[in-house]
Amino acid sequence: MPAPAAFSNSSDITFDLANDLLNFPLWDPNKLPSQLKNEIPPPKRLSKEVPFGPAFETDVQLPISFKGGTDGYIDDGTACLLDSESNKAMVQRA
Repeated sequence: MPAPAAFSNSSDITFDLANDLLNFPLWDPNKLPSQLKNEIPPPKRLSKEVPFGPAFETDVQLPISFKGGTDGYIDDGTACLLDSESNKAMVQRA
């Protein structure tokens, strides 16, 4: 019997934990690596070229301090981050 709400409860916990780890500056993945480290694909970086022209104004305003996050539904998830020199540690945690 389909039960997306029940699956969503467990996936919400997973993505909340992923966000907490992503934003926890004291976790150094080099000192305490994940046992699944070799199963995680490398990051997919977007091209610096703008393929579709300039971006439109966003509908959602994020705080200027927002550097990235994770989100998902049931078993589909993603992490999006600012890939900059000042945000290297968060990219590595992701």
